[in-house]
Amino acid sequence: MQDQKKSNKYPEEGELLMGIANKVFPYGIFVKLNDYPEVEGMIHISEVSSKWVKNIKDYAKEGETIVVKVLKVDAGKGHIDLSLKGVKANQKKMIVDQHKQDKKTRKLVELAAEKLKDPDNVDKIIEQLENGFDDATEALLQAKKDGIKVLKNTGIDDKWLKELGKIVEEYVTIPKVSIKASIDLKAEGQEGVETIKNAIKKAKEQCPEDIEAVFKYVGAPKYKVEITALDYKTLEKYLEVITKTLTKEMTSNNGTAEITRKK
Repeated sequence: MQDQKKSNKYPEEGELLMGIANKVFPYGIFVKLNDYPEVEGMIHISEVSSKWVKNIKDYAKEGETIVVKVLKVDAGKGHIDLSLKGVKANQKKMIVDQHKQDKKTRKLVELAAEKLKDPDNVDKIIEQLENGFDDATEALLQAKKDGIKVLKNTGIDDKWLKELGKIVEEYVTIPKVSIKASIDLKAEGQEGVETIKNAIKKAKEQCPEDIEAVFKYVGAPKYKVEITALDYKTLEKYLEVITKTLTKEMTSNNGTAEITRKK
C-alpha cells in the first residue's frame, strides 16, 4: 500500500512515488518520500521540466505533495536522484488514484478494528491482506467480487474475517478503470493479414476473465486497444503482457509491432 512504509530503506530505480516537497531552492527540490521513512531525495532543476524553468516554485511549493520518478540511488552515500519531468500525466493519475484507494482501504480496516475494539492490529491485518495479492486494496476488491472466502489463506483470524466481510459488503464497490494504447502492426506478403489476426488473438488469450481487452481496427496498419480492469496496477501489468505477446508473434513471422501507451 502507498500509505504503508516499505521494508526496504531505499527505493528502486524507475520507481514512481509520492512525496512532499520539503525544501525548494533555485537549483532543485528536496523531497521527503512517503513510502520510505527518514529518506529524502532531490530533484535537480534539470529534471523539473522539459521546458526552461524560470521560477522553480511554479512547479512545486514547500509542503506540496508531488509524484516523482526515481532516477538513481546511491545507498552508500544516501543520495537519491529524482525526476519530476520523467513522470507522465497518466502515471501521475495512476499513482494518485492508487494512493486514494489505499487510504480508503486503510480506513475500512480501521473501521473493522473499531468494531472489534482491536486498533493495535490494523497494520498486521493490512500486511496479511497483502498475502497472495498485489496489495490490500486488491484483496478487498476480490473479496467483494468472489466473497470473503478468498481471504482464507491470508492468515487473518475468523473474527476479523467475519467483520471484514460485513464491511466489504457494505462499503466496497468494484470500480472499473481503463487505459488505451495505439498499435502499429505490419506484416508483408499474402499471409500478413492472418499473421496480424493471430497475433491479436493470442494477445487476447493472455487476459483472464476479469480483464477486458478490446482491439479495434483503425486503418492499416493501425489498431487500438482499450484494457479494462479493477485497478491500474493490473492494467499496466497486462498492457506489458499484451505488448510482449504482439511483439513476439509479429517478429517471429517477419512482421513488426509498435505499441504506444496513450496519455
